[in-house]
Amino acid sequence: MKKWIKWLLVILWMAFIFMFSNESGIQSTHSSQFWVSTLNHYVQIFLPNLSIATMTLFIRKGAHIFLYFVLGILVSNAVENSKWLFYTILICLLYACTDEIHQLFIIGRSGNIYDVFIDMIGSSFGIMIYNIIVKHSKKIA
Repeated sequence: MKKWIKWLLVILWMAFIFMFSNESGIQSTHSSQFWVSTLNHYVQIFLPNLSIATMTLFIRKGAHIFLYFVLGILVSNAVENSKWLFYTILICLLYACTDEIHQLFIIGRSGNIYDVFIDMIGSSFGIMIYNIIVKHSKKIA
């Protein structure tokens, strides 16, 4: 895959994250509640004592982890060199920080340093999984 396409995928994914961050507090709550109501029946089968508030928290923070997990993979793929690991992490960290700063200007939202940490957990897992897969595929080839 050409390098510019890899970076285009990174930028498109960042735009996708930005779209969610740009939702007002009310829109964000509606999105979370949609997933809570959709998944509640299934979750209650395995975790019958899980409260709606706890489930909402897991869904909201799980979304952060998932979105930044994918970002970590995409940035790793675009950077393409394990020696550039520092820059891969830095790009994900800077985007997570700017994402939370952006939310300070959205009605009903707030920037949260804890969300940056959660984002970096997701990014770190994505970066780690990407590097494991690349190293494993090089051993096979």
